[in-house]
Amino acid sequence: MNHLHEKFESKGLTIIGVTDEPAGKIEKFIDDRGIDYLVAIGGGEAYRTRGIPHAWLVGAKGEVVWEGHPMQLKEGMIEKFLKEVQFK
Repeated sequence: MNHLHEKFESKGLTIIGVTDEPAGKIEKFIDDRGIDYLVAIGGGEAYRTRGIPHAWLVGAKGEVVWEGHPMQLKEGMIEKFLKEVQFK
């Protein structure tokens, strides 16, 4: 996810990790793994899943355009949906 964040952030991709774990528990996890993207605590009720890790690709209009295991998310899929992003 760090690689995708670095490659596509300037093109409009925002990666947000979401967890329901307390901050004290995830801070070490974030540091140990060198996570460079945002990590939110809570607020992911609309994105519940039984399996982790799990990823959602949300389009420019706020709709979920893909979901699945992060390792199955291909750069071409991201590029396709980033074409819809318009900077103001």
